[in-house]
Amino acid sequence: MSRATFAVVAVVLTSALLAPRARAEDDEAVRVREALVAAARQGPAAVGKVLEEADALVGPGATFPGRGDLADWLGAMPPAVAELPVVRLRRAWLYVTGKRGADAMPLIATALETEPKNALLRSYLGEAKRQTGDVAGAVGEWVRALGDGATDEQVLPSVRRLVYDLHQVRDKDATDALPRYATAAKPVLDLRPARDVAEALADWLFYDADQARADAARSARLVAEGLRWTWAAVRAGVPEPDRLRLARKAYDAGMRRRAVVSPADDLPSAYDLFAQAVRWAETGTEGHGLPEALAALAEEAFEKGRYVLASALCKRRLAISDSPTARRVLAQLPPDVD
Repeated sequence: MSRATFAVVAVVLTSALLAPRARAEDDEAVRVREALVAAARQGPAAVGKVLEEADALVGPGATFPGRGDLADWLGAMPPAVAELPVVRLRRAWLYVTGKRGADAMPLIATALETEPKNALLRSYLGEAKRQTGDVAGAVGEWVRALGDGATDEQVLPSVRRLVYDLHQVRDKDATDALPRYATAAKPVLDLRPARDVAEALADWLFYDADQARADAARSARLVAEGLRWTWAAVRAGVPEPDRLRLARKAYDAGMRRRAVVSPADDLPSAYDLFAQAVRWAETGTEGHGLPEALAALAEEAFEKGRYVLASALCKRRLAISDSPTARRVLAQLPPDVD
């Protein structure tokens, strides 16, 4: 051995001896393994407690980089541990939260064979299918989960992710139909409305409609669907902090609705949209958070022959500031309205 080679070997050996022990957290993994084996002889409650402690094995510098890796490790445990239902369910949850839905599905399916009405498991299965790209399958599982009593927290976060992901790839959708982001989750949202989702869908649809103005038919389809989702967002009780924002969206949607030619029967009317804009922009004083909505609703009321309402709205609007629209409506009212 040459002197140079000997020097290199000496440095490597010295570094290995002086270096701190690599992955010292493996000792903790051994401790958890032994604790699980011991807990398996005591019962599910004891095993569940140790499984909670096992979460500390995941993360930067820990034994496992991700939750899916921890699930793999638990699956390699002795059968007395790995085959316990509590361990299998924990692995399923770890795979789902670790975005490895394909690995979670068999575990969840087995559990559902004995608990077919378990809403939480059903919602997990929906999320697992979403992760594998099975959109229809995911929506079907969520609908069933809601029927079995699932809560909003168990279903809607996954629905939000689905809608967002579909919006991100909307360029792949056919242009002669509505984009999937606007339709895929509708069976779930019909059962469990989500205002934030409806509002986002309306915003996206109107934006895409504006971008598609060269294709009049497509733009009209997108606007119509945007009006439906706007109505879903503004028609029910709106929390105080959101009212003025949604009032503006209802007003803007009302203006778009006026331009719709040959509207479908299920579209909200401009009158209804303006009425919601007026309602949600109320300030509780003589003023109003969205004065233009008062004038717009007055126009619609006039067209419907509701002259007394039109007059009241116009006068309220003019009490705030001048409005050519309100003055024009007042000028057209029958002289004996008041």
